[in-house]
Amino acid sequence: MPEDVDLDLDMTRAAGVGTWTRATAGSPLTADSIVVVSGLPRSGTSMMMQMLRAGGMPVLTDDVRPPDTSNPRGYFEYEPTTHGSRDTSWVAEARGRAVKLVAQLLPSVLRHSDIRVIFMERALGSIVASQSAMLQRLDRDGARLSDRRLAATYQQQLARLRLAIERASDGVSVFPVSYDAALQDPATAASAVNRFLGGRLDESAMAASIAPQLRTIAPVAGTDRLSPHRAPRY
Repeated sequence: MPEDVDLDLDMTRAAGVGTWTRATAGSPLTADSIVVVSGLPRSGTSMMMQMLRAGGMPVLTDDVRPPDTSNPRGYFEYEPTTHGSRDTSWVAEARGRAVKLVAQLLPSVLRHSDIRVIFMERALGSIVASQSAMLQRLDRDGARLSDRRLAATYQQQLARLRLAIERASDGVSVFPVSYDAALQDPATAASAVNRFLGGRLDESAMAASIAPQLRTIAPVAGTDRLSPHRAPRY
């Protein structure tokens, strides 16, 4: 069926929402600016939080979810952000800092001003494989979903998110970062992110914080993506 062919093609493509650069993009961060690191699960958000912290950006995290074999360097989460879209009481604490927020909850903060979103992109097939492997290790119910059903669900969620970003306030900017490209060329990724955030971070420290050895496989030949059949650890 045509929709099955389309899904097979999408599994090799980066799962993202595109670039949305508005007035605040590239201007210096202020005490009220909020940097949101977002993306689908297993897309490299923890790695980006590591980069920002290394570069000198204050981060809003706690230790409620400790490091494990899936993320040996930690998840960099702030537990209140996981309570759902109706509870955004944590936003005030995030001002002047970077916070990690799963893509599905991103619309809940798009009404605020000066939100810089770094959206991590990765091949949909790799995201699905990594998420399924992690859920199996944790013995979670989500592991029972087929890869195709999970991929289709993620596609629907991203489509809704694009609409929400289109309707967001003028102070919301979205900058995509390829997970695999960042692993292959940390310096270029660090430079691009630093420009988006106003140019005051330590790019050398950001690049040095990336640990390509935690990726368990090499990228597919001729692309900057990973095989959809193996799972990395970020």
